Amino acid sequence: MNLIIGIVLALFLIVFGSESLADGIMGLLLALISYAAAIVLLYVTILNYYRVGYATSAIPERTFTVYRCPSCGYQLTKDFMVGDYVGKTGESCPKDGTPMVIEKIYTISQPER
Repeated sequence: MNLIIGIVLALFLIVFGSESLADGIMGLLLALISYAAAIVLLYVTILNYYRVGYATSAIPERTFTVYRCPSCGYQLTKDFMVGDYVGKTGESCPKDGTPMVIEKIYTISQPER
């Protein structure tokens, strides 16, 4: 979207600059300033478009859910499943059979190898 806005503004500056060429020296100066502004605007817009594309490249992530038994403190970490939330009771504790509670959910980024 920003790329389209930048191109439209640059074209507007170019058209505005070319219309003022008939006004003599001041028109020529205004046209040169408009052309320079259009070139800079296009450059910055295209540079920003590519920079944002690289910044949002997918970084592999894994999300984990940590379960804790409220009675004995046993902790179990599993892969996150849709529907998990902190405070939700889950499976039974393997040590004493008490329902375990989700204590935290976190995500880690895995660097590419």
